Amino acid sequence: MLILFAAMPALAQTLDYDVLHPWLGKIGTYENQILQQNTAVTVKSRLRVVARVLGIVVHREYADRTEQWRDGRLVGFTGVTTINGHSAAIRGEAHGNVFVITGPDGTTTAPGDLTPNNPWSCDFMHGTTVFAVNTGTVEPAQVTGGQPALLEIGGKSTWTRLYRVESAQTHARIWLDDRCVPLRMDVINNGANISLVLRQPGEAQ
Repeated sequence: MLILFAAMPALAQTLDYDVLHPWLGKIGTYENQILQQNTAVTVKSRLRVVARVLGIVVHREYADRTEQWRDGRLVGFTGVTTINGHSAAIRGEAHGNVFVITGPDGTTTAPGDLTPNNPWSCDFMHGTTVFAVNTGTVEPAQVTGGQPALLEIGGKSTWTRLYRVESAQTHARIWLDDRCVPLRMDVINNGANISLVLRQPGEAQ
């Protein structure tokens, strides 16, 4: 007897964030496009940041990246980050129980359960190794927290759970809603606390 199983329909979600500087205000946008079909997930990320002081551009950063996941594991990565005109390309691929990353500084072999520093879901909570998607560096990380926290976005207060991710180079706070969607991410970058705040539907860019 032949049994045919129809493929599950793909589930698509787009998360749009404003990138906020503590004293320059909004300096750009960040986007995660998430496409899930069965156990395979593709995440396309797009960063556009231009920081100006008195009308003069002091920092420009663009990035386009793609993550390929299967059964909850990162199996492929490509990304190009351009900072003030200088570009760096990063590639990664799963091989057996490891993940091999190639970037400007050469090739690195990392544990296969590494987590990119792009927490588009709550899976980052289980990671012990963080992969910096802009540089390709890999380092041990510790995730703590999970306590309830009231977060205000767009004039609305929402109960979330607050987590912290700490490593030698990564210092982040992440607020998750009850669907495991990151509503806000704060990252220490060059001494400044940069915030990525989820834009609400219908909110102007």
